[in-house]
Amino acid sequence: MSALEKPADYVVVGAGPAGCVLAARLSEDPDCQVLLIEAGGRDWNPLLGVPLMTGLILRSAYANWSYVTEPEPQLNGRRTQWARGRVLGGSSSIHGMVYMRGVCWSAGQPLVSSLFASRAAGWAPQER
Repeated sequence: MSALEKPADYVVVGAGPAGCVLAARLSEDPDCQVLLIEAGGRDWNPLLGVPLMTGLILRSAYANWSYVTEPEPQLNGRRTQWARGRVLGGSSSIHGMVYMRGVCWSAGQPLVSSLFASRAAGWAPQER
């Protein structure tokens, strides 16, 4: 019996970061048959690895679902683009390698430093 003929024990929908990790962990059991389903294609496009090309990728129907939000009252009824990855690797493949560290200010007020001290060593503003 081939792998395609044997019924799957688990079906994981979406080959983004979480789906791939879940499928990989489940497949560590040799007695388990795991089926990973992804609507998009492979992340073969070299532009996916070039941060400057993110704008092109976000306009591509190949790699982006091109969702649009409902009208937002806080934006005077405007709709905004909601980029979601439609490629192996999910949205992490189209994010343009963007990195953003957490903001240490909230509404102009510093966050409580005990929050940083108790849970996130090295992330307090004075530790940067």
